[in-house]
Amino acid sequence: MENILKGLAMKTGIGMLMMLLSAFSPQTSADVIYDSLWIVDDMWMDAGSGNAIGGFNGPTRRTMDAQIADDFEVDGEHRITVVVADIMSYNSTVPAEGVWVQFYRHDGRGNKPSEDVFAEVVMLPEEFDVEEIESPLRFAAYRITMDLADTDIVLDTGTWWVNFQPLDIETTGDWFWYIGSVSIETIGHRSHVRDGWLAHDNNYDPLWGSTTWIPHDFRGNNTLSMRIEGVAVGGCGRDPEWICDGDVDGDGQVNPVDSGLVQAAFGSLDDQDLCNYDVDCDGQINPVDSGIVQSLFGTCEAPRDVCP
Repeated sequence: MENILKGLAMKTGIGMLMMLLSAFSPQTSADVIYDSLWIVDDMWMDAGSGNAIGGFNGPTRRTMDAQIADDFEVDGEHRITVVVADIMSYNSTVPAEGVWVQFYRHDGRGNKPSEDVFAEVVMLPEEFDVEEIESPLRFAAYRITMDLADTDIVLDTGTWWVNFQPLDIETTGDWFWYIGSVSIETIGHRSHVRDGWLAHDNNYDPLWGSTTWIPHDFRGNNTLSMRIEGVAVGGCGRDPEWICDGDVDGDGQVNPVDSGLVQAAFGSLDDQDLCNYDVDCDGQINPVDSGIVQSLFGTCEAPRDVCP
């Protein structure tokens, strides 16, 4: 099979090479950076914390700007691809104007989020998936899954904080709570809350009595139910020892001819660095790429174990 593939690559050129890659390419999977959805899935949820911009048809009949953020750890630089948030709704609606996703660096002096947002995006209702879930209270609850792959939000190693803030300012005026648990041991640092009107430059009403991040004491430390996924980026990829030199044309040697074929098929490539190319064009170099190379061109006998 390997010889047939090599022969086809030589005879039919890059077009056939790309067709073969489509047939043999494994699916790239993201890393799970943080996952506490078990709080809802295993029925540990017992609290909701006000977290939205909206609410003129909510319990207070006022439009408010309230935030709650929880922390997570990133091991190695990652591009965020998917985030999941569990929320409750006062009037049983999905956030009509979207969900404002906001990432904050860690303030080590106070073990809290930085006051300034690091990266943010508003995901519109047509851009996320919604699933109705069990509710800890009498209100409707939803799991919102958002695809952030095209937002290019990259977080480096360390502690980060995130706030998923539902938006319903002018549409139906619904109000939302973030679902979590106060009965489990704190994961990482205590969740923090603030009134967002000052940071967001609006004139909506407060809920928490502070425009800076403070520990969430209203219902204890509400650990939030959420999930964050991402793909590793930068450097040599996650497993450099699996990246190997590809004998593209099957002549028994790796040389600039192979480099030329790869460059034509996959874009720019340093002739002196034949092993390090992103075969599946997902923005990273990892075992998926080496798996494609091995499927097409044979097992690598001398994979590189370091990056130049």
